[in-house]
Amino acid sequence: MMTSDRQLFVIADEIEAILAREVDPETGEITDATVERLEALELAKDRKALEVAAYLKGERAEAQKIREVAEGLVTRAMAHEARADRLERFVASCLEPGQDLADPRVEVRWSKSQAVVIEDAELVPDEYWIQPPAPPKRIEKKLVRDAIKLGVLVPGASLIRTHTMRVK
Repeated sequence: MMTSDRQLFVIADEIEAILAREVDPETGEITDATVERLEALELAKDRKALEVAAYLKGERAEAQKIREVAEGLVTRAMAHEARADRLERFVASCLEPGQDLADPRVEVRWSKSQAVVIEDAELVPDEYWIQPPAPPKRIEKKLVRDAIKLGVLVPGASLIRTHTMRVK
């Protein structure tokens, strides 16, 4: 199998295996042939990483396009639902309550129901009110970061350096 056809993790594993197998554990010496093989694998690894990153970039772009289409479809669906609600109110206003109609395409039927109307919420006793649960508390990492940067010791937290990969 050619190096460029191998998967990225396989190339990385091969590099590790060569280092473990062919580097003298006592002196750290390495042969010129081994160095050449490692350089070739490093080059292949970098090329493969770029191939994967290019594919990743395409996947992100595809996801964004799908998200945009989905948002457009949601907007269209909401417009159709609003129009249907207006038409339903219009038809209801044109008919007498309880007046059923039908033809081969559609039926208009009425059913009896009940609805609660709150005229003045201040007058409704407390026993009919509910209190939604409070959201769970969470740590605001930005505040922790800013405090640590100012020299404040925040128990249970520390600031570390990381690397963030960006693919453009």
